Amino acid sequence: MRSVFALVVSGTPMENRIDELYSVIEFIDERRLGPDFRFYNQHRVVGEQGKVLGYRYRAQLRENFNPILLRRTRASVLKELPPRSTEIMRIAPTQEQEDMHNSYMRTVSTILNKSFFTEMDLPRLQKALRMCRMSADSTQLVNKKPPSYSSKLDVTDDLLARLGNEEGKKNRVVFRVDNHAGPH
Repeated sequence: MRSVFALVVSGTPMENRIDELYSVIEFIDERRLGPDFRFYNQHRVVGEQGKVLGYRYRAQLRENFNPILLRRTRASVLKELPPRSTEIMRIAPTQEQEDMHNSYMRTVSTILNKSFFTEMDLPRLQKALRMCRMSADSTQLVNKKPPSYSSKLDVTDDLLARLGNEEGKKNRVVFRVDNHAGPH
């Protein structure tokens, strides 16, 4: 692609592999770094088996990138964000989610009430517990077919719509799902 301007927004290329950094810089200015084989040979430290052990001449790289790379640290970005607020929401499951959860809990109960476990009981128990957790998020995660019943997704849709309509605010929403308490 030919363009007068190029812009790349990335996470943390300086902390990631040098291959990622090379591809980002190459997109912005294809002549800045030269051919990839020469670049890698100059900056990679490689072991006998060809495994990358580290990198060298990083100060030279930073100097070369300064004119084209705007680097912001987490500390500088956090200063621009509003204070964090936490709201814990207890969301009741749909009837379909609760029915699915209860059916897997019957399997759990049956296995736990046995006087001894067989070789197949542990995998069955683990699967039943995993299905309980998944059904707390959405029935479609368990049965892989529509319709999907999920009270959490419904509440999330409403919350995101409400936050999107708030003018003049920068909203950062982080969801933490806690399924350890069962379906309620």
